[in-house]
Amino acid sequence: MATTMSVTLQKKIQSVLEMKMDAPEISVALQNISSFYQDNTPSARKNLRGEIEKKGLMINSDFLSAFRQVQHQLDDLQKDVEDMRKSCNDMNNKLDEAKSMSGNLLSEASKLRDEKKKNEAHQVTVNNFLR
Repeated sequence: MATTMSVTLQKKIQSVLEMKMDAPEISVALQNISSFYQDNTPSARKNLRGEIEKKGLMINSDFLSAFRQVQHQLDDLQKDVEDMRKSCNDMNNKLDEAKSMSGNLLSEASKLRDEKKKNEAHQVTVNNFLR
């Protein structure tokens, strides 16, 4: 068991030693930690994980608040789009109704025009007969 622990420990130490400390991600992470980790005392090191988790929770809470605002705006937008869809459907129905009514009027006008032509033809015939 001691051998297994020493092998595991050696692997962990090796992986830490192989880390590239000049990577931009490490540099940014250390700068962020240094903003709230001031004292290098045993109690500060002990509380470091808790502080990092609190920071993470604060960031998540801020993100959630911002997302709630976005969600509210999207809900409002969805309601507006639904209202517009209903209005468009109403206008479409009214246009169909108007088409139907105007179609009937055009049909009636066409019939009256044909009847007028017939009456004019009869009038010409009657006038010719009376002369």
